[in-house]
Amino acid sequence: MRIIFLLFFLISSVFANVAIISAFKGKAVVIRDGKSLDAKIGFKLKKNDQLKTQDNTKLQLIFTDNTIITVGKNSDFSIQEYIYDEQNIQKVEAKFNFAKGLFRTVTGQIGKINPNKFKIKVKSATIGIRGTRFDVFVSSLKLKVGLFQGKIYLLQNKEFTTLLPGQMLVYTFGAKVEVKEGVLEESKELNKASVKKAIKKAVKKESAKKVTLSAKTIKKYFDQKGITEETVKDIINTFVDSDLEDILDIFDIETLTQAELDKYLTNDIITKLEEYETPTSVIDGYIEQSSTASYTGNIVGVVNEENALSGTLTLNIDFMSKGVTGEIFMTNFNTIISNTELDVYNSGFTATVFDSMASGSMIGKFYGDNAGVVGGTILLTNENTDSFVGSFIGN
Repeated sequence: MRIIFLLFFLISSVFANVAIISAFKGKAVVIRDGKSLDAKIGFKLKKNDQLKTQDNTKLQLIFTDNTIITVGKNSDFSIQEYIYDEQNIQKVEAKFNFAKGLFRTVTGQIGKINPNKFKIKVKSATIGIRGTRFDVFVSSLKLKVGLFQGKIYLLQNKEFTTLLPGQMLVYTFGAKVEVKEGVLEESKELNKASVKKAIKKAVKKESAKKVTLSAKTIKKYFDQKGITEETVKDIINTFVDSDLEDILDIFDIETLTQAELDKYLTNDIITKLEEYETPTSVIDGYIEQSSTASYTGNIVGVVNEENALSGTLTLNIDFMSKGVTGEIFMTNFNTIISNTELDVYNSGFTATVFDSMASGSMIGKFYGDNAGVVGGTILLTNENTDSFVGSFIGN
């Protein structure tokens, strides 16, 4: 346990405060002590900070206990209280305020060791958790919550409503609470399960016939799927003159070389890649079959929020034991990837890195129909207390 305690201390030094913006796209500001600060990749958040996003914006926050909160467009989020001390679990606490907008939360260590101390305030109600992953949408009229994993409850007017995986809750403020099966319609902004995935399926279907994908073929396929006419027109305008093989190359991420994959190594890597996430059913199959996979890839990022740095990494995934091992090769940040604290879940994984030279954490996801690509974010601190925030991708 001594190593784990030291590890979390070192991880905390990467964040320096309570959380860090690990992925970012669009425009957002952080209001701190009455001043508005421009949000950016690597921005460190403090207790009492208020985060406001604008149109076409999405960002990801990683807290020191590895809680992950994804914030969508036109949202208002604030940190009311946050204390994380692995050595004193009685003192851990997380209180957030979701004033408006769309949020996705994956709870970290606080949700595991003291879930009663993890609370989300939403206008006239409070959301409590039991180690979970869920979406929240808040408007001026109502609250919607969709649960993927674990268990959560809503407290309003001294009444508790419990939500189980696969269920969604709709609370019209001042009225009743409804619970039903399903997921939030608003979450499509975060999922983006999208048109590109559907195009890929259409292309695969047509490739068996050895024909060029035509405007008529595209329109017929998307009519069947209920895709809007406007979207169909956009797709036709983009691809109707392309050769079938060119389209396949564009949308099959597992066929890309490392150099081509490197084009995704930007601040919004997660946003760009989410359309290619490996289906959960595939990962479940690998777990059942005791499968393993090895990856090599590249890393890019910044040191101390200003100096660019790049490197390489190796990753070995044991799906059955949920083991993640490997190594990071980067000037002043060489380190071992271990399975001290990890999880392989849905289409992704988390892991810690620990060595005498550098320590920290990483969050990744699998991409492609067969999990042939892996990518995500890395947070590190070295023996000189320099901090690195970056992205990685490999195949």
